[in-house]
Amino acid sequence: MFYIVGSTGLLSKLIQKILKNKKVVLISSKKKNNVLFSNVFSKKINENWIKKVNKNDTLIFLSNLGNINYYNNNKNKVEKFHTNILNNLFLKLDKNTRIIFFSSDMVYSGKNKKKVYYDYSN
Repeated sequence: MFYIVGSTGLLSKLIQKILKNKKVVLISSKKKNNVLFSNVFSKKINENWIKKVNKNDTLIFLSNLGNINYYNNNKNKVEKFHTNILNNLFLKLDKNTRIIFFSSDMVYSGKNKKKVYYDYSN
């Protein structure tokens, strides 16, 4: 089974098309139809769906707080976000669960590693 955290964005929709014949659970902090609402980003939570993820599953993590400028300008909020994700999600998963982390904030050309392409499409 695949669990997609941060399931309401463009990247998630593309991944869902690729996985259309697989069992997928969509998880988001936004309340939407056919999406499991989760608040793993908050301080102390205990959510049942996390207990259902097992070592044969794959968690695709697409969620973030914003673009690289937001991260640079809000270091305390970002640190709390990462701490909550670590404690509320990743440390509760079986150590053999596959985790895929995507980030589309910064894209490198591949030729010139010093050149960074930023996405300001919010």
